[in-house]
Amino acid sequence: YLRVYCNDNGWDISLYLPPLYREYSDFTPSDIYLGTDTCTGNVNGNYMYFRQDYTQCGTQVTATLQSVVYAGELKYAVHDPVRHFRKREYRFRVKVDCHMPRQEGASGNINHGTTNPLDGHDINGSSHHSVNLEFFTDPSFTHPTYAYGSKVGENVYVKAYTDIRNDDIKMNLDSCYTTPSYYSSESYRYYIIRDGCVIDRNAHFISQTTHETRFVFQDFEFAGNHASLYLFCNATFCNSRDFSRAV
Repeated sequence: YLRVYCNDNGWDISLYLPPLYREYSDFTPSDIYLGTDTCTGNVNGNYMYFRQDYTQCGTQVTATLQSVVYAGELKYAVHDPVRHFRKREYRFRVKVDCHMPRQEGASGNINHGTTNPLDGHDINGSSHHSVNLEFFTDPSFTHPTYAYGSKVGENVYVKAYTDIRNDDIKMNLDSCYTTPSYYSSESYRYYIIRDGCVIDRNAHFISQTTHETRFVFQDFEFAGNHASLYLFCNATFCNSRDFSRAV
């Protein structure tokens, strides 16, 4: 009766309450909390929900080679009715984990010439950190290409970012490559960024922060495809205190 879902920035835990009411005559939802006493849930019908940020409730963040892991503990503690700060008994303590893959990707399309605008066991969840791409025609990143269009030979300004708010997790842009169509084979890939470094002579980084990277490259077209260009970017998520390049 406990389910763990994982969002970019926080927990999404649901606990089904009727079995607890049946088992414990003195059960009260306020005795259940996530990590620390102040992280209580909200009751809606038969369910109790915990939707706190990963930066709260004593959540621990670790990074493995494959995942960023958020770890917490859901507790049911019976408190003293007079001195509520005293815990008389733990009826369950369940470890909850969220696993987010470190490797994520995003893609975007540039059109050429466009002018139109439970106790004793762990409960695990998994999801994906989001990576977003936006394209602009100017270095101030105010005019999007979908409204103003892009032409071969012009600069395309790219903003790659994640919606994560947790400063303990940073996004590293590993690679960005172009293809003539969404389903092109690997042989058609032209890399602008590879292994975290810009390798195209007409491109360069503009800025890099914990959750955002901005760069510029020169628009071009593949032979036989004059209509559009596809850009794919892959990012790695790691602990912000890790200054090594993730591989």
